[in-house]
Amino acid sequence: MKYIFGGHDVLLSGMNGGESADPPFLGRFLFRCMQICRVDNWDQLKSSKVLVEIQHGKVVAIADITGNNWFNPTAEFEAMGQEKEQRYSSRTS
Repeated sequence: MKYIFGGHDVLLSGMNGGESADPPFLGRFLFRCMQICRVDNWDQLKSSKVLVEIQHGKVVAIADITGNNWFNPTAEFEAMGQEKEQRYSSRTS
């Protein structure tokens, strides 16, 4: 069975959608995947083992094999967006 993790809708930012000041979701996504898998380069991800959380046939989060370090891009990117909004609203108040 083949699953997709991430995808276009999760990674929209800058020139690909959203505002130019939006957080760099693609870079963050790649960094976090490498961090979870404890690898130093992108090629090493191919052979990495992870735990996955699947909802409605899609992988929504991955974790290291111990299950102690989870990455859910949708939740993490929403938190980044809320933090940006809070910073912006505190500057304009």
